[in-house]
Amino acid sequence: MVAALAMLVVLTGGTPATAQRARPVLAGTVLSHLDPDVRRLSVRASDDAGRVRFVHRGVAGVSRFTGDVTCAVHDGDVVRLTGRVVTGETAAGVVLSGKDFGFTLGVGAGPQTFSLPRFGAPGTLVACSGGQATQVPVTAGHLRVES
Repeated sequence: MVAALAMLVVLTGGTPATAQRARPVLAGTVLSHLDPDVRRLSVRASDDAGRVRFVHRGVAGVSRFTGDVTCAVHDGDVVRLTGRVVTGETAAGVVLSGKDFGFTLGVGAGPQTFSLPRFGAPGTLVACSGGQATQVPVTAGHLRVES
């Protein structure tokens, strides 16, 4: 029994408790269309793993990034997540790859929202601290919280 438990920990990369909560916390693709800006956020994240894709089309051009989620926490109608950008660039040509990112998402039964992303140098954002204070409304799509 102990050997089987040790194998479970090795295969899942964590403790038995983290192995049991490896199901998604948040999933979905949403749009926020507020002329002239269109923002698209796709996310599938568990407590400590997942992927985010974000695209912002505005007057200045297109900013986009893909990132790995390293922390996600669901508290009432809010999900806060943070992670590391794998690849990305702003419309102004600023490279985002390797930076920390964070989002805050309003996932209640009412109108959903998501924050503008917050960026920081690697290791500077507190785990699960979320994004900027500015929230935009979801105008298409839906974020699902699965527990």
